[in-house]
Amino acid sequence: MILTTFISLFVFGIIDAYSIFLPGLIIFLGIALLYSSATTLAMTKAIDKASASAIMSFIHVGIGCIGTVVAAVLPFEPETILPLCLLLILFVMVLVFLIAGRRQK
Repeated sequence: MILTTFISLFVFGIIDAYSIFLPGLIIFLGIALLYSSATTLAMTKAIDKASASAIMSFIHVGIGCIGTVVAAVLPFEPETILPLCLLLILFVMVLVFLIAGRRQK
């Protein structure tokens, strides 16, 4: 819901400080809640907690690096890069969720 609102604000040209920072605030607050829950669940399943923590940190930093490179390489206007990156991340998350769901069955 917030992601579509964020993208529609950019598409219709309604860009101001509130349209950038308010959805970003809500998204980052949600990320903090989800990331802490995911870390807790992952650590309860791991036998070697130090290695699991290192791998999770590597993945977290790697995703940030990949996102920065993708945003720099995309040939779009700066106002449309962030919503497109968020859509790309959403697509990858749904894809990984579907693949993981099929493997559990």
